[in-house]
Amino acid sequence: MNNLSTLLSQFEENIKKLLEEYLEIKSYVSQLEEENQKLRQEVIKFYKPLQEEAKKEKKPGPGFQNLARLYQEGFHVCHVHFGEARGDEDCLWCITFIKGRNNERGEGIDEEIRRTAP
Repeated sequence: MNNLSTLLSQFEENIKKLLEEYLEIKSYVSQLEEENQKLRQEVIKFYKPLQEEAKKEKKPGPGFQNLARLYQEGFHVCHVHFGEARGDEDCLWCITFIKGRNNERGEGIDEEIRRTAP
């Protein structure tokens, strides 16, 4: 009987130690969650002005610049005749596409074509 009570006592001590470790880990996790939340807020504060600035600039990406260059080289960039040679004639669809994109930034087609010319 003495052996059984000793085993139960040891088991109880082990459970107390596990409970203490659990509470320590729980407290540590709580601190990490708070720190994580603060860091997320700092990241948002840092990137939000950068995102707003990028939205204001509305710079065309490299894909659009490549399309303007292709148009300048004599190819259609419109959905009607994409990739076909346009010869010496201008295409209303292509011009509308490029001009429409540039009007979002307040520029004309000539500016974009000159900017992308080799």
